[in-house]
Amino acid sequence: MRGKSLYFVFILIAYTVGIWTFSLIPKILMTVGLTGLALMVSFSLIIGAMVTVEVNGIMKKAYRVHEFMTKIGRTPTVSLVLLAFLFIVTSVISHYTGVALEKILGLTIPGVGILVILLGLILLIMAKSKSLDLIVVFSILLVILTIFAAAFLGSKVDNVVTKEASYQYISTTLTKLHTFTGEVPISIVVETFLASLLTFGLGVGFYYVIGSSLATVNLDIKKILVIVILLQIFLSFLAALIVTYSIGISHQAYWSAFEKGQAAEAMEVYNRYFRPLWKEYTSPERIEVKPLVETIFGIPEILKKLKIEGWFSFTLALMLSIFLAGFTTILVLLESGAQLAMDVFQISRKDSLVFAGIISAILAGIGYFEPLRAVLVATIVTMIPIYSLVELLPLMKVEEYRGKAIILMVVLIALWVPLIIAALREGKDTTILGIIVGGMLLIPLAFNKILTRSPRG
Repeated sequence: MRGKSLYFVFILIAYTVGIWTFSLIPKILMTVGLTGLALMVSFSLIIGAMVTVEVNGIMKKAYRVHEFMTKIGRTPTVSLVLLAFLFIVTSVISHYTGVALEKILGLTIPGVGILVILLGLILLIMAKSKSLDLIVVFSILLVILTIFAAAFLGSKVDNVVTKEASYQYISTTLTKLHTFTGEVPISIVVETFLASLLTFGLGVGFYYVIGSSLATVNLDIKKILVIVILLQIFLSFLAALIVTYSIGISHQAYWSAFEKGQAAEAMEVYNRYFRPLWKEYTSPERIEVKPLVETIFGIPEILKKLKIEGWFSFTLALMLSIFLAGFTTILVLLESGAQLAMDVFQISRKDSLVFAGIISAILAGIGYFEPLRAVLVATIVTMIPIYSLVELLPLMKVEEYRGKAIILMVVLIALWVPLIIAALREGKDTTILGIIVGGMLLIPLAFNKILTRSPRG
């Protein structure tokens, strides 16, 4: 059973280590160090309890996902809500995964997120019944590459970073990564909660899907989750190192260009790429997810435009890590979406994969336009606690788990309230639209009674 446990550990790692691991989590660890790690572990334990309840709930009933929602949970519309949210999450992650691919290739590809989804779709269709094996392979590659990227960039720092200010930044940040911070801004607490939810990907039904798979092998989800959380912490630290080294090398590139008489080029790059990057990753009070994710893609532009020696290898180490992290998550999301669609619409796996891929690709195409992407990101960020709550609703009908589900729902609401208040105070149009879109996706829940009514009733 050890081999089987490890197999499912890597499936979960493919799902939990993604775009957010290389953007949100490094920011937390780089600004508040081990205090941020303690917060992340605390939230992960709460989320781990949710995951355990969901997985065990469906494992013991041995139903498929929608069958469980309908026959046990009496909430068939939850499947539709989770499926809709899954499409939005897939589209956003595919866009940023595609941007990483653009940076590697040095090309601008219109609607690049669509290309990434099509690639994932083709691989999953070709894999047929071996799709989980495919995901495990990519997950293992991700772990190996992340370790290699951190080691490679770390080995180059002493040779490349010669400016005192640049080296001091790296040194100070590395010290923070290994120390506790006394005062932690409330924004970091909120951001850590968000990052934890986003990395575990609650609200898209994945844990019911994985629970159905685990039911056939009878594994202990608690043991699997402990290993996943430990491995996730390890990879999060590596991601923080990768981002730290990359920012330090970028800082050195700016100073080197300036000292070589390329003042105009250096200032242009500084104002366009480096200053926003520096602002996002060194300001604990800022919790804007979209700029935080997007500024990291300015690093390859800094290195390339200022022609620092070895710029492509540094770009490859950073962007290939982000690409693979995003792509493994997309594979899992497409497979999960297909499993849900198969149950809801009673179609074949191939047709359900195509359906999930097409809808996600359409949204990814919409997300290529910055204002619309901002709305999709806002929908995810502001509403993910509510979709996590919705994911727990079917368990309210299972007496064994009802009490636990209620407690977890109360925790989610308590943590969501300050998040939504902060979002509304900002008053951004895209944030408000994101909340509205997220609210509209919940409308099917109002029709549960109609869909569960018997033909005679």
